[in-house]
Amino acid sequence: MSENKEVVTEEVTESTEEQFNIDSFVDSIIQLSKDLEQSFEKDKINTFIKMVVQRLLNFGFELIETDNWIIMFCMNKAINHVKNSTNISVIPKELYEIIVDRICGEFLFNKYKSNQLTSDNFDFDMAVKQLQEGDTTIQFAINDGSETDEQKLTSLINYLINYGEGDLICYRKLKW
Repeated sequence: MSENKEVVTEEVTESTEEQFNIDSFVDSIIQLSKDLEQSFEKDKINTFIKMVVQRLLNFGFELIETDNWIIMFCMNKAINHVKNSTNISVIPKELYEIIVDRICGEFLFNKYKSNQLTSDNFDFDMAVKQLQEGDTTIQFAINDGSETDEQKLTSLINYLINYGEGDLICYRKLKW
């Protein structure tokens, strides 16, 4: 992956498109799970899945066509967690980024634990040194990068999987 590649939520650069066809990948995920459409506002499912795929590409992960099933599984897992925690049936767009990060965290966790996350398909140098959301800052590279790639990856995965739990409270509904 080139260092100067830019990934945007709605658009993909030409270099990424040559290696990987996002639209056909999104379509294959939709075909695997028709249940996803019930969880989103009308015509938002494509945008949401593209956000997931582009977020993974932004982390430096090189997707292959067979990753569609595990992405769909991670999507269902994260969406069901949010729906069960909040007692809502349709995911509001304000929670998309939270769910996207949780899906990416679950995906990377599954790949890591099954020894499918290697330097061949994941760019460890692109791992984030620091994330800041509001008044919370997470540092992945402490003491100028003294952590190993595995430690940075584990910190990133934990952050992504647990991100936004407090934000879900704003959307919680009582169940009678």
